[in-house]
Amino acid sequence: MTKLKLLGAFLSFSLFASSIVKAQTTDTAKVHIAVLPFVLSQGALIGNPGDVVTIQGIVAAEFTSLSRFMVLNRADFQKIIDEQKIQSSEQFLNGQIVATGKQIGAKYLVTGVVNEYKVTRTKRFDPRHPGQEISGFACDLKMNFGVIDVETGQSLFINPINESANDPVSMVDSATAAKSAMANMQTEIGKKIKLILAGQMQIEALGTLDKEGLPKTVLTNGGGDIIKDGDKTKVILNTIQKVGDLVRYVPIGELTHPKVQNQIVEWEVNKKEAKAISDAFKSKTTIVLSIDTHQSFLDKLH
Repeated sequence: MTKLKLLGAFLSFSLFASSIVKAQTTDTAKVHIAVLPFVLSQGALIGNPGDVVTIQGIVAAEFTSLSRFMVLNRADFQKIIDEQKIQSSEQFLNGQIVATGKQIGAKYLVTGVVNEYKVTRTKRFDPRHPGQEISGFACDLKMNFGVIDVETGQSLFINPINESANDPVSMVDSATAAKSAMANMQTEIGKKIKLILAGQMQIEALGTLDKEGLPKTVLTNGGGDIIKDGDKTKVILNTIQKVGDLVRYVPIGELTHPKVQNQIVEWEVNKKEAKAISDAFKSKTTIVLSIDTHQSFLDKLH
């Protein structure tokens, strides 16, 4: 009888986990966003103003690469921009335009400002020959992009990106330096977008249990967008503690070694932390998931 109960419990959990996977893959609608024309800041240092369009396209492509987002047809917004004779992102964000954004189904607007993208001649010390200098080219790229909630018109995120290309390989010629800086920018944009999304991760279910009924694994959402299969990612589980008017996160455990299947992520749980995680989840305590932002981890996010 005990074996039958255990088998029944296992089958029930398997069906539950499968239903989560199905819900994630069939019921989760894509978030529609519209990318507004990026602009140059006043006094921007840029060799070719047309590069602003290239930078805008890279940001749009990074959102498109994530299965959670759908970037709306730029022509729809371009028509509005032309009709309203809009010259900047600030002019775009008025009640009428935001209302039109709702009509075409945009939940968020992405804006961007380019401050610098310029190649200069430079010199630096040659690491291979101490005391000697090498001359070549360097490129600095400074920009920021933001996400605006169409419903409220409020800015949700402002993400500054400051990248330079001045390593020996990039310094070979101006084209190489410019291309390297652009590639570095794209990598950082991808990291920023993933960290924005990380705040929407949550535990969906406790996974495999040990003999004591404590979780050996935990299932979360976020597969494919935030977490890729095989990522060397660590997620911190936090409960919320109020101290007077202050609110702080209290870490209760870590999730490691993710395995992604159909947008669900299965994580390994440290045995010493399993009970605290299980108790918090079963008691429906608010658990906030945060990605470990250590630099060595960020280098592997893209």
